[in-house]
Amino acid sequence: MYLKEFGALDMLEERIPFIDGGDGTVFEHMKATVDYYLEGLGPRDLPLMIQGIGDWNDELNMVTRPFAEAVYQVEVANPDHFGMGVHSMTVDGHPLQGNVAPFFRDWETHRVEVVLGS
Repeated sequence: MYLKEFGALDMLEERIPFIDGGDGTVFEHMKATVDYYLEGLGPRDLPLMIQGIGDWNDELNMVTRPFAEAVYQVEVANPDHFGMGVHSMTVDGHPLQGNVAPFFRDWETHRVEVVLGS
């Protein structure tokens, strides 16, 4: 989105270090990330966990995201290995009807827990 909006394609040529040594362009970092996940897809086209076992990537199951005037800490669990659907959601420990978290304007951090399923 940034590249599309601002046309700053020269940033793709900026060299930055890899965490495990060496360096590469921003584009090379982006390509390596996409390759890592595409090469590690399981039978349901979900990224594999470490060592290529299972099809739920625990590295991707929690996200903390500031949005507007609050911070949302979203944790996703998939105990029954569903490919889609939301079984339940809680916000700050309270069950939520539906699958859309409320919009907060209190500058607080809110924990959203999602369990996948049907």
